[in-house]
Amino acid sequence: MKSAENPRRVFFEPWSLGDVVIAAAALRELAEPAILACHSMWHPLLRVALAEIPDLELVAVDLPYTTRRRGNPF
Repeated sequence: MKSAENPRRVFFEPWSLGDVVIAAAALRELAEPAILACHSMWHPLLRVALAEIPDLELVAVDLPYTTRRRGNPF
């Protein structure tokens, strides 16, 4: 398998707002652009908070266990 020409770091936090904010703060400190994969409900907030990052890439990760309506997975 061939690696990507321009690999990007991905921060993954599927649920917690606190951890998403920490990951977002880390994005601000990186010299190279990175991707933040998190619950889509945080995307509007992150786009405003990280407006200074022009090529901000957010990936929606809306997993069954990341909603308040989640059932017992077992």
